[in-house]
Amino acid sequence: MKRIISLFVCLLMLFSMTVFVAAEPNLNNKPEFIENYDGYPIVVVRGFNFSGMYNKKTGEKAFSISTKTIMKLLSDVFINSLIFRNENALADGIVNFLWDSMGNFASDDKGNSINSDITIHQCYNAMSEDLEFLETVPYKNAEGVLHEVVDAVGAENVYFLNLDWRLAPWESAERLNNLVESAKKNSGKDKVKIICASMGGAVTTAYLKYYGGKSVDSCTFLSSAHNGAGVAGEALNGTIVIPSESFEYYFTTMSEYNGNRVLTFILKLLGYTGIYDHLANVVNNFAEKNLDKIYDEALIDIFATNPGLWALCPDELYDGAIENIFSYRSDCPELFEKVMKCREFVFSTEETLSEAEKDGVKMTFISNYDSGLLPIYKNSAEQGDRFLELRLTSGFATVANVNEILANDYIEKADKKYISPDKIIDAGNCLYKDRTWFIKNATHVAADYGTEYSEFVLLLALSQEQPTIDTFPEYPQFMISDKSMELQPLKVNGD
Repeated sequence: MKRIISLFVCLLMLFSMTVFVAAEPNLNNKPEFIENYDGYPIVVVRGFNFSGMYNKKTGEKAFSISTKTIMKLLSDVFINSLIFRNENALADGIVNFLWDSMGNFASDDKGNSINSDITIHQCYNAMSEDLEFLETVPYKNAEGVLHEVVDAVGAENVYFLNLDWRLAPWESAERLNNLVESAKKNSGKDKVKIICASMGGAVTTAYLKYYGGKSVDSCTFLSSAHNGAGVAGEALNGTIVIPSESFEYYFTTMSEYNGNRVLTFILKLLGYTGIYDHLANVVNNFAEKNLDKIYDEALIDIFATNPGLWALCPDELYDGAIENIFSYRSDCPELFEKVMKCREFVFSTEETLSEAEKDGVKMTFISNYDSGLLPIYKNSAEQGDRFLELRLTSGFATVANVNEILANDYIEKADKKYISPDKIIDAGNCLYKDRTWFIKNATHVAADYGTEYSEFVLLLALSQEQPTIDTFPEYPQFMISDKSMELQPLKVNGD
C-alpha cells in the first residue's frame, strides 16, 4: 500500500511542476528611466543552460530528455526487475537514462569534451547583428532581461554571452573578454556594463579575476552563483541525500507559486501522514546502496569531468569534492590540474570583487528567497530560490532555514537596519551589505520581460552612480514579489 501511495505522491509532485503556464510577456510595458543612459554597451551574461546546447552537424538538441527516454527507463526497470529479477535494475536504468539524455555533455579524463560537435550559439557582435537569434530567445528569466535591455537602449548597444557551462572559468572569461572588447570597439566607449545571472555571475567574476575591471563600469549580479552552488558542491562530494522536510517544502512552495491551491492543500495534508519521511527513506536507502555505481558509471564522466561544474563548488566543499571524485578517477593528472586551477579561482572570489571595486566597478546584488531548494542534498533546508542558496547569492547573509526565523537573542544583538521584516535574514554580514537587495517569493533569476522586477534590474544597471539600498525609496533592501513580479516593500508580517 505504501508503494502505491508513494507513486501517487510522486505523480502529484510532477504535476505541481508542470501545470503552471507562464503568462505572455507584456510587450507594451516600456521602461521609463532610460533618459540617464550614458551610452556604455550592456553585456548580458546568462547562466547554466542545458536546452540551448545542440549538435552543430545535425542541429539536434544535446539535452534529450523525452517521453521516449523516460519510457525506456521505466520499461528497462520493469523488465529487468520483475522478469529477470535483477536487483540492480533501477540503478542500471538510471545509468542508461543519464547517458541517453545527457551523455552529449560528457568529458574525458583530461577535462575535454568527448563530443566536439556539441556547442551553443555564440553572439560575437551587438544583438542588432544577430536579430534572427534574438527572435528565438524566450522572454523569461535572464533572457527576459536581455529583451528588456534591448527594448530600453536598442539592440545595437546590447551584447549577449550565451554560456557554455562545460568550459573552465578562464575559458568562459576569455569569451566574455572577446565580447567586451568587441563592444568597446564598436561603440567607441572605454567601458561596458555587465548584467549577469546565475552561473553568469561566476563567469563574470572569472572575467574580473583574469582581465581586471578597468573595462567595466558596473556589474549587476542577479541570483548569482559567484560564491558557488550548494547542489554542485554536494554532488561533487557524493553527499546526495533527501531531507524529508526539504522534500515537502520544495513541492508545496512550487505548487503555491504556480497558483494551484487544491494541489498545495493535498501536498500539505500528505505531510501529516508521514509520507514524505517514507519517500525520503526509500530514496536514501536506494542511494546508499547504488550511488557509487551511478557515480562511477555515469555521473563522473557526464558532469565531474567538466571544469565548469567545479567553478560552482563552494570553497568550504571544494577539498572534500576533490577527495571524493579522485577516489574514482585517481589517474587523471590533466583533469586534476584543471580542478586545482578552478580551486584557486573559487578561493579568490572575495579578493577578485575587492580588486574590481578598486578599479571603480559599481556592483549591485539581487537575491531571491522563500522557495524550496532542490531536495537532493543535505543542506537543501536552507533558504533559497529553487536552485541557489540565499546565503551564497547574497554574499553570506545570515539566514534562517526554511520554516524558521532568526533567534530573538540573535536579533537583539544585530544591527536592526539589516534585519528583514520577516526575521529570516540579517544582511549585516553580507560582503556588500548596502548594495544587496532581497526579494521574497521570487524564484531563481525571475526577471521576465515587461515586469517590474526586470525594470528594477535595469534601473540598477543604468545607474550612473553607485546605487545603495537607500538610493531608491520605492525599492528598499527587503521586498516581496507577487506572481506578476510586481515589487512591494516587505512588511513586518512578511507579506
